[in-house]
Amino acid sequence: MRNNTPLLLLLTAFTLVSGFPAIAAPVLASAAGQVLYSFCSLTNCPDGNRPSGSLILDSAGNLYGTTAFGGDFPNCGGGDTGCGVIFQLTPGANDTWTETVLYSFCSQTNCADGEIPTGGLISDASGNLYGATSDGGTATECSTYGCGTVFELSPGANGVWTETVLYSFTGKDGYAPQGGVTLGANGNLYGTTVFGGVSYGSGCGLDGCGTVFQLAPGGNGTWTETMLYSFCSASGCTDGSGPTGRLIFGKAGNLYGTTQGGGINDMGTVFELSPDKNGTWKEKVLHSFNNNGTDGYAPIAGVIRSANGSLYGTTLYGGGYRPRGCEYDHGCGAVFELKPGKNEQWTEKIIDDWGTRKRDSNPPENPLAGLIFDKAGNLYGTTEWGGGSEGCGTVFELKPGKNGEWKTSVVYTFSCTGEYGDGSYPLDLMMDGAGNIYGTTEVGGRGSGVGCDNYGCGTAYKITP
Repeated sequence: MRNNTPLLLLLTAFTLVSGFPAIAAPVLASAAGQVLYSFCSLTNCPDGNRPSGSLILDSAGNLYGTTAFGGDFPNCGGGDTGCGVIFQLTPGANDTWTETVLYSFCSQTNCADGEIPTGGLISDASGNLYGATSDGGTATECSTYGCGTVFELSPGANGVWTETVLYSFTGKDGYAPQGGVTLGANGNLYGTTVFGGVSYGSGCGLDGCGTVFQLAPGGNGTWTETMLYSFCSASGCTDGSGPTGRLIFGKAGNLYGTTQGGGINDMGTVFELSPDKNGTWKEKVLHSFNNNGTDGYAPIAGVIRSANGSLYGTTLYGGGYRPRGCEYDHGCGAVFELKPGKNEQWTEKIIDDWGTRKRDSNPPENPLAGLIFDKAGNLYGTTEWGGGSEGCGTVFELKPGKNGEWKTSVVYTFSCTGEYGDGSYPLDLMMDGAGNIYGTTEVGGRGSGVGCDNYGCGTAYKITP
């Protein structure tokens, strides 16, 4: 069966540059926001459809990202308009931006090069881009569409980029990497798969409960994969199940991440993986979420780490109960803080709770994406719903105050009417040195190509402070 997990999970001038379409993007300005590009502005979406993951910025001011669908090869098996692209957005005169597709997935037989890139990209010092696809690859154990890949995209002469599959998953070693990858100081890549692992074929709906993996570079461009941990190794999956977010490193070389399920209450966890001298890794659950009316649950995104070692993240559901309900009355989600204490004990605290906000007529709901810090230590994130009269999602800010309290404000509210507005269902954020915020929305915008379900195919945007 094909992996059908929701994405976490979501007339312009036309010239040809190095074999890829380049489109001059129209600009839609609002009070604090600007649409840099609306995807699927071309028939059949060769420019991409439905952005997935955060953007990254290079020293020249170019933005890079991925879309889950769209591209030049509409043969993904489910009638999708393409199997995903890697794109570049280049700033020009008068604050215009031009989109260039660097690579369209499923250019090889049976999508051996991967399909449906999710989790965004990272780059190394040489300008190579790394990411993951949730489907595709050479292995067919999981389905005829493959178990997913980790890939590298390298710049070459005349603006041509070359894609190389570093690893194709097989199921037992992982299946469906949706959180992208993290680059270690040793040059290794680290990531998670939502499914697969030791429990593949027996638990978690037969697809397995997920893994943490390492890819180490070797000679002649080869990479070696090592499964560092397989979830649901503990009775009742108390160690977690279904990791979807990106991993981060701590000072001691420990890895931190989240699982959307599992834990003592089967509501998700925050976990730590620590290496030992023998090259093995030990997992420890730092917090098991509990839908008890105050705590959140289902942390889809990963966590970030402050200078004092505290971890911050979001839960899609949970928190305070709202009478009108948020996603089947499970609460509207929360932002949490985990503080390290004595004897390696961690204390969790909800620092904002969408379910109990009284100050907005339509408060933010369901923070799906992760958080970022600014230079002053303020937190920023997005909610997929809520805000304004349309409820198309928000960008929010949390400012630390006295006695551990945080003050929340909505920085930007999206509009998804009027030919789909500036986007809806905002994903992860990134911030430049000047404090400008960049991000993508999974749907909305001015694109109108086939495959947008009449809601627009997503946008890339900028918010100026």
